[in-house]
Amino acid sequence: IYGLQGELTPEVEEKDVTYASLEAAIDSLKLPKTDPNIGFDLKIHDTDRKLDINNLGERTKKVIVEAAQHSAKVQKFISERAKQTNDSSFPARLRYFFVSLYNKFYLEDGIYGDDLFEAVRQAASESVKSVSCKFATLAILVHLFIICDIFLRPEDVENAASR
Repeated sequence: IYGLQGELTPEVEEKDVTYASLEAAIDSLKLPKTDPNIGFDLKIHDTDRKLDINNLGERTKKVIVEAAQHSAKVQKFISERAKQTNDSSFPARLRYFFVSLYNKFYLEDGIYGDDLFEAVRQAASESVKSVSCKFATLAILVHLFIICDIFLRPEDVENAASR
């Protein structure tokens, strides 16, 4: 994983995501207490095109490809946690947490590309202590990226261009 100046950060050494690390990472995040009711789109989109329209470079692409291997595990975890905790709002609250970070950095601060991805990753991991939980947080971020719950979607750019 790269820092804003392109240097490797310690999390790069931990490349496995377990349910325990996902659970600990989730417990460290500052999720909203109630369902923000922002809807859900679990449709898988063209990831390569999404990487391009979000102006993500090779370093970030490499990180995303590596963490994307855990996307199915993350999706299963999110679903199972919602059921086990009897908290149907959990997926929406998790999504809202990451979307809020994205909106802050992209819309308010004007950050984009690799710096935006890194800013969201670092902010999400801020309260996460262990390296394995930091990687689990990255896996969650990448999963939300892949299912187009965060970052620009190809159709967003196409719709904006047709206006």
